[in-house]
Amino acid sequence: MQTLAKQMYRAIRFNPVVERTTNSLRRSATLNFDAIDLFVPISPGDIVIDGGANVGLVTSKAVRAGATVHAFEPNSVCFDILRKRFALHPNVHLHNKGLMDRDCTLTLSTPVAHREFDSIDTTVAASFVAESFDAPVTTETVTCIDISEFIMSLDKPVAVLKLDIEGAEIGAINRLIDTGAIDRIKFAVVETHERFSDELARQTEELKARLAELGLNDKVRLDWI
Repeated sequence: MQTLAKQMYRAIRFNPVVERTTNSLRRSATLNFDAIDLFVPISPGDIVIDGGANVGLVTSKAVRAGATVHAFEPNSVCFDILRKRFALHPNVHLHNKGLMDRDCTLTLSTPVAHREFDSIDTTVAASFVAESFDAPVTTETVTCIDISEFIMSLDKPVAVLKLDIEGAEIGAINRLIDTGAIDRIKFAVVETHERFSDELARQTEELKARLAELGLNDKVRLDWI
C-alpha cells in the first residue's frame, strides 16, 4: 500500500505540467541544500550542474531560481522520469551519462527492487564503483564523460556543481583540481561515500587534506548527505 501511494504521488508530482506550475509558483533566489542548512544564492541564467540527478530534486530547486541546469543521470529508469518531468523546461539540459574523471564506458549496478522498495527507491544506490550490495543487482552499460572537459567547454563558469555519484566523486574532484577546471566553479557541494570500502575512505581523507592545503574548503563542501 505504501509503495502504491508513492507511485501515485510520483505520477502527479513528476507530471511536466505540475512541475512547470510548481516551479513558477515557488520562485526562489537560492539553491537550497536543506539537510546541511546550506542556501546558495543563484541568479537567473547561472549554470548549475546536477551530477547524479536521480529523479531531479536538486534540478527542480535550481529551476526555481532561474538557473540553466545540466542534469547528468546514468540510470535509465531515472532518466526516463527526468525526460518527462522537465519536458516543459527549456533551460534544463538532460544527459543520460555519468560524470567521471575521464571519458569511458562503465557498468552501472543498481540494487533490485524488493519488498517495500520499488525500482525508483533503489536507484539512489546505483554505482559504478561500489564493491558489493546486500541485494541482487541489475546492470547497464553507460557512457561517462570527463567532468573537467565538460566544464571547460561551457561558455561561462559554473555557479554550483552538485555531485552525488556514489563513490566516483573523489576521482572527479581530483580531476577538476589537476586540470584547473576547479577555477571555473564558484561552489561545489558533494556527498562522499567512504562507507563503500576502506580504499575509498582513504582516498576521501586524502582529498580532504588536499582541499585544506589548497585553501578550497570554502569552495568544495564534502559534508552533504
